[in-house]
Amino acid sequence: MKKTTSILLGLCVLGAAGFLGITALSSKPTDSKDVDKEKQKSLTVEVIHKDGTKATYEYVTDQSYLGDLLLEEGLIAGEEGPYGLFVKEVDDEKSNFEQDGSWWQLLTDGKPADQGVDETLIEDGSVYTWTYTKE
Repeated sequence: MKKTTSILLGLCVLGAAGFLGITALSSKPTDSKDVDKEKQKSLTVEVIHKDGTKATYEYVTDQSYLGDLLLEEGLIAGEEGPYGLFVKEVDDEKSNFEQDGSWWQLLTDGKPADQGVDETLIEDGSVYTWTYTKE
């Protein structure tokens, strides 16, 4: 009986090893560059300045949030407030709401953004527009 148990245990171990070997051979190794390409999104950021001139920036990123990308790229600057980042500068042009009622409005695909820049998810192919606005 002891010999039969050892043989059965041995066959189970060999079967499991064989199954794992077949699974390992059949699964395609993942190239980290391919994974990164799948996560990357292309987007356009337009800036409409106080004088009406327009600047356009193209980005390809694996970032999830627009605020993270634009802060990292140095395109925006601002202050943290109770509702997130309050953008006071875009493309080296400052607004000053307290002084003259000016601020930067964010549009996503031509529509006012539903949330702040730090909560705006980047969607592949989207156009984000910053418009210098004065009340």
